[in-house]
Amino acid sequence: MKAGFTLLEVLIALVVIGLVATVLLNVHVHGLRVEQRARVLDAAALAAEKIATATWLGQAPTEIRAAAERDGWQVRVDAPPDARVAGAGTWRRWEIVPSNAPAARTVFYLGRPGAAEAER
Repeated sequence: MKAGFTLLEVLIALVVIGLVATVLLNVHVHGLRVEQRARVLDAAALAAEKIATATWLGQAPTEIRAAAERDGWQVRVDAPPDARVAGAGTWRRWEIVPSNAPAARTVFYLGRPGAAEAER
């Protein structure tokens, strides 16, 4: 009897290798998507931090918005109806969306203490 593998054994081995390769490729692609999402969220956090810093330093929302848009963000800012809180200034709703990933929208609220007195 000759030593070696039969055609059936080789085909079964190829199917198993193909299935394992498919699973590994799917895991790799998922990891790349998660990494891309993490990069967008990290950039959004940095942009939000820049906006918060500029707000606390008293920069006008239009200036902040223009600076963020130069950095590649679509920015929308508005004051909700209940934006004024006694002694807490005016709160504004900020929405930032990266130009290259419109599905990654970030919304946050910012207020500046003492802004109510300054805006009167």
